[in-house]
Amino acid sequence: MAESLQLVAMAASAVIWGLLTAELWARPWQKGQPDNTIALFFTALSVGVILREITFFKVFGAPPAIVSVIETVSVIGLSAIVLGVFASWMRSHVRARHMFRNLLSSSLTYWAIASFILVLSSDIFEKRFLPLASNLVWEETLELMGYIAIAVAGYVGLSQARPVQNRSENAAPVRMHR
Repeated sequence: MAESLQLVAMAASAVIWGLLTAELWARPWQKGQPDNTIALFFTALSVGVILREITFFKVFGAPPAIVSVIETVSVIGLSAIVLGVFASWMRSHVRARHMFRNLLSSSLTYWAIASFILVLSSDIFEKRFLPLASNLVWEETLELMGYIAIAVAGYVGLSQARPVQNRSENAAPVRMHR
């Protein structure tokens, strides 16, 4: 059950981050909005986690050599995306500084860090560093929470990228009384 919920959370994350990537790629970068390369990274990360979680190669009885090749290609692909993000940032030092400052001050970053901590914490239970009878429950729960946090980070980024309309165009302007 937890595995299925993890897949749903990561599928939602992939869709949300994919929408954010498409929206950011369609227009020039502006101060105060997430960068399109970060959105692309999290889209790829979400898809990678989905592929890792479904383990369809083992279900269909693929030979270990094929599974190893596919995992290697996935790691190389994700590494290429990370290097691409870094290279994109280094093209313009001024833009990189603004993007980094925006990233650090964004609530998107806090959700992404929370996700990283939760998924890393789940690894403690997977490796059985703590001798508990319920290691599997803790591992799966923390992974699920981490995957949900990745989706929430994408949603936060999407809401930051889209302008907020406080009133309709037909509404009368609000007058302030002194």
